[in-house]
Amino acid sequence: AYGCSELGSQIGGAVGPPVIGSLVGSLVGEMVGDKAMDKTGMNEMVTKAGDKLVPVIGQRNMNKLGDMTMTAFGYSDSEVCVCFPCLPASQVLLVITVPFFF
Repeated sequence: AYGCSELGSQIGGAVGPPVIGSLVGSLVGEMVGDKAMDKTGMNEMVTKAGDKLVPVIGQRNMNKLGDMTMTAFGYSDSEVCVCFPCLPASQVLLVITVPFFF
């Protein structure tokens, strides 16, 4: 649903007044994304994958996985990687987190 919120914000800002259009577009995009997740069954699949992963990495690390994934796709406040300072954190974490989805 996050991607739909971002897309809605971009479209709303382009179509309507910049601030109000972006805000309304973001809210509408979020609702459309949530409905799409429910209709396609993605919520259930994500829940099942999380339930399978908790015994392996633990609940605490499972809670952090969402933040790691958002950083991996470039939605982070900080782009400095602790282990490889020469690379942006999003590139390093993308390589680490993508295998969890397959």
